[in-house]
Amino acid sequence: PDYATEVIIDPILRGLGDRAGPILFQFSPMHPQRVGGPDGFAIRLREFLTALPRGPLYAVELRAREQRALVIRWMLHTRHGYNEARAAYTPFNRIVDADDETRNAIVDAAIDAADERRDAYVIVNNKAEGSSPLSVFALAEMVEGRLAARAR
Repeated sequence: PDYATEVIIDPILRGLGDRAGPILFQFSPMHPQRVGGPDGFAIRLREFLTALPRGPLYAVELRAREQRALVIRWMLHTRHGYNEARAAYTPFNRIVDADDETRNAIVDAAIDAADERRDAYVIVNNKAEGSSPLSVFALAEMVEGRLAARAR
């Protein structure tokens, strides 16, 4: 944490201040026993993250030699914050703001994963467009349509 703070976090905050985006810590593939197994790694990661300065948003990417699945978590529409989306979308029973740009990006990534013979999972929050089940149906229809067009 001291090294990360001195060499990475402090310079980012000095240069960008509150305009800094997430600070990503990427961990290369390694044998699980080298870091104390999965539980040991989780404990050490938690200790590392809690020792970092408060304020910035931190993200973690665990690289695997063989990425077996794609997991996408679609939380919010690009135009709204969490509380704003909750207020605008309640009772979450219809698509209020279709986010075609994000839908297209998700469908592209899912089809790429399928082409690479990897599973793809998409987790959708109600605050993405207004109704997570309806957003999932729309994504599925887009995937089906693109794959059918490809087959022609």
